[in-house]
Amino acid sequence: MSFLFGEHVVSVDDEFFCRLCQAQFPSYDAIYSHCQNSPHHSWCQECEMVFPDEADLMEHLTDEEFHHFCPDCVNGVDYPDEESLNAHRAAAHFRCQECSLILASERSLNTHLIYEHAACEVCLDVFLDIEECHQHMRTHPHSEYHCPRCDNVAETFSAIIRHLESSRECGGHIQVLRLVKATPHLRDFYIHSGSGFDFYCKICLLRWSSLSELALHLESTDDCKWLLGPDEAFSYLRELLGRRSEQNERSSSPPPWLSPDYVMH
Repeated sequence: MSFLFGEHVVSVDDEFFCRLCQAQFPSYDAIYSHCQNSPHHSWCQECEMVFPDEADLMEHLTDEEFHHFCPDCVNGVDYPDEESLNAHRAAAHFRCQECSLILASERSLNTHLIYEHAACEVCLDVFLDIEECHQHMRTHPHSEYHCPRCDNVAETFSAIIRHLESSRECGGHIQVLRLVKATPHLRDFYIHSGSGFDFYCKICLLRWSSLSELALHLESTDDCKWLLGPDEAFSYLRELLGRRSEQNERSSSPPPWLSPDYVMH
């Protein structure tokens, strides 16, 4: 006696017996056709196995020992192995390789990696902690923020903005405020109130007296720091202040964005 198609079909002396239906069949082809088409039980064509009902079949289909279907889409593709499935999920569903979380977009995935897994903002390599990430980022040519008017260098976005606000030669508070008002994405963080606290966080609604204070709040607050992420409101300004000149020399004339009439596009 031997079992076929799982444990519910028995072969004895060239005769075949379906234990689920209590029916006997004269040939292999006959029992195979029965298992495929009978309404009284379920069949997995990929594995050629018969199951008592749909619930048992579904349990089998979700068993990674046998099948690798994507739980995030309905394309019906059974991937050959777990590695192929993971590659599909990473490409099609923006799956975080660190925690398996599925994100809505590539931008969301990148922001998640930076703020949840200490990933480098430049190359997205993941590190054990933020200190190790900061050490790594110093190896990139744009890992520091540079004043476009002088040799001042800062390790954080808020620090370089504070420098621009405090130095009349490099722009001053009024020129930074003009930049904010002239730029649609940054303008969303500014409301003139007459109280002196005109900058506010759109997430927690706390108010600040300067752009640098708002930037420091975003850098240090977990629920709000995603606003500094890739393709968010501050990304263009962060990239601009992170660039070094090719000659690495002080510019002799003000950069365009420090002009009162300049509007970023």
